[in-house]
Amino acid sequence: SAEACNGLESLVCPSDNSKYFCVLKEKPGLIYYSDGSFSYDLEDGKTPVGIIAYIKDDTKLLISLEENNLEFSTGYEDVSCLENHGANDLAGALADFNGKENTLCMVNYEGKFEYPAAKWCNSFSASDSGIGSSGWYLPAAGELYAIIDNYDAITNGLLRANKKQLCKGYCNYRPSTEGDFGSLWHINLERGTTKYYYKVGAGSIRCVLAY
Repeated sequence: SAEACNGLESLVCPSDNSKYFCVLKEKPGLIYYSDGSFSYDLEDGKTPVGIIAYIKDDTKLLISLEENNLEFSTGYEDVSCLENHGANDLAGALADFNGKENTLCMVNYEGKFEYPAAKWCNSFSASDSGIGSSGWYLPAAGELYAIIDNYDAITNGLLRANKKQLCKGYCNYRPSTEGDFGSLWHINLERGTTKYYYKVGAGSIRCVLAY
């Protein structure tokens, strides 16, 4: 489509002027498959595993096609293997791109409580084999905040993949970045806002995969 070729050199199909030929480059909003290919529209015969959410330098992230509603923690405690970024340290929280390490920390943490969101993302599998079968994690606050500018592209990609779009309104996503023993920074992807709030209580969860 013309939209899929936007910004790229393209040729109009002589027999159908609604279709274009272009070399599709990786960009946020495209559907990514288990074989490592990607497309604008959903392709038959392939297994979609995520939507390209972020590309910068050597960092490339997919966001999961599925969403869950889970607690960061079932109780209040300071997780010793997580760095704290409290109410006065939003900048530190948004500099945290260590979602994979944070997730593994909580999965293996022997504390008083459970960490459902991290455990769900750590065991998440979008396919039986290939890309998307392992390696997912609960994104850090910086990783979540970095994809805010791509909210519309990601949402449209999810809709083209026939999946539930990113949540809207007062919906805040939980990151794997800890604030202190009782709170963390929640991220509203649609509005581009943050809120320092309790870590206990179910909230929206999307997993990411570095590929």
